[in-house]
Amino acid sequence: MMPKIFFLFCVLAGTVLGASELELVSHFGGGRVYLRRGSDWYAGATVWSLKRDPGLAHLKQIQVGADLCAWTNENEVRCWDSQVHPSAVGKGRSLGAVPELTKHFHGYCLETKAAEIFCLQSFIDGNELKYRYEKVDTKALGTIAAVSASATHICVQNARGKIFCWGENYGGKLGTGGYPFFQRPEEGGDWSVTYATAGIPFPTREIESYGKTFAGVSVYANTSCALSDELKNNVYCWGRLLDTSNLYMEFQLFSQTTSSIPRGVDLSAVPAGRVDGIVAGPLVGFGHDEVGRIYFWGEYGTPPATSQRLAFKAQAMAEVPAGFSIRKLVPVQGEVCAIGAFEGQAEQMYCTRRPWDNPAGRPEMVGVTLP
Repeated sequence: MMPKIFFLFCVLAGTVLGASELELVSHFGGGRVYLRRGSDWYAGATVWSLKRDPGLAHLKQIQVGADLCAWTNENEVRCWDSQVHPSAVGKGRSLGAVPELTKHFHGYCLETKAAEIFCLQSFIDGNELKYRYEKVDTKALGTIAAVSASATHICVQNARGKIFCWGENYGGKLGTGGYPFFQRPEEGGDWSVTYATAGIPFPTREIESYGKTFAGVSVYANTSCALSDELKNNVYCWGRLLDTSNLYMEFQLFSQTTSSIPRGVDLSAVPAGRVDGIVAGPLVGFGHDEVGRIYFWGEYGTPPATSQRLAFKAQAMAEVPAGFSIRKLVPVQGEVCAIGAFEGQAEQMYCTRRPWDNPAGRPEMVGVTLP
């Protein structure tokens, strides 16, 4: 079995950020925070302590999970223990070269500028376990419009608004049924062979959409979420939706807090009834509407009582300053950051800051200043 090495208020003061987009590395839990602005990397213990880090100049993109893995300027993937600073090219272990024209590094899967998907395959070379990226056969899907990958599964959306997933299937996060937990993409079985290698059929079975088409997808750990093109209530999630750590002996509750088909999120708290962007986190999802209000669903802050866990309803969380247009939301260290810009200005970043003396209280959005 392949080891799980990836697990996946003020205007920005001080310097002018420049025209380059900001890319914050998504992760929940401990470890350092990483952000890239153009070719410059910043790192810190929190988003509030980011400093320019020349030692990361040899990296193009970073993925944080059980290990910290990165796509290097030498076009290979290297991994370090998540607590180790990836300051030297020669340190850490190599997972081999990435394909030519790679556009985005998702960890165990990659996408290229030609809209091709490559995923990591393990193989035995003599007595040594090695890895390589193999192209996934996606011809049956047509043009790939969006890709999102966690440490253990990947979902893609095609140009027709349909979504396909493969990898580990804990809680039904592939949208194809919750049992067995680890499924082959096309039929169910041992997940160790599902990392979409040559010779493994691509999962041409789409998730159940009941006639809906989708305009975006985001996955994290054991949860998958998608944005539909409906005018109201346009968010759906599947997989592990709420905390079931104490419910394993209560199958009825467990089956209601996981879902193998897309489950609609109640967006009655959103004035427009729909959101414009989403991002999945562990047991939580975040979304924003057109005026910059941010919402969450699932578990954030103090976990709800068991009797309340069956509700799957968006709640108001925070909002960015007026006139700030959100490009994307990024979950990091249990909070969420909004990356975007005011009209005519360079990209900036605001992050939620919970009142830790009252974790259930609404957080405020605070501007992050880069030195």
